[in-house]
Amino acid sequence: QIPGEFDAVYEAYNQMQQECGFDLRKYAGKKVELTTFRVTNWPDEEEVLADVLVYKKKVIGGAIYTAAVDGFMKGLSPIEQK
Repeated sequence: QIPGEFDAVYEAYNQMQQECGFDLRKYAGKKVELTTFRVTNWPDEEEVLADVLVYKKKVIGGAIYTAAVDGFMKGLSPIEQK
């Protein structure tokens, strides 16, 4: 569920989403589907994961990241959805 009110951490996460053309504020308080995938072709990283957030069959956000403490997190680049 997307929080009804965003704390500082979720504000920062949503800022990253907005930079990719998404905005989770539209879905505040809504239940969404979260699917996590293992990315097997990312260069030079041990374990990379991808989260995809879906609401009513539409991708509304997500991220690619490593689980490492010194890892990275990047937003998804949106594609045209029909």
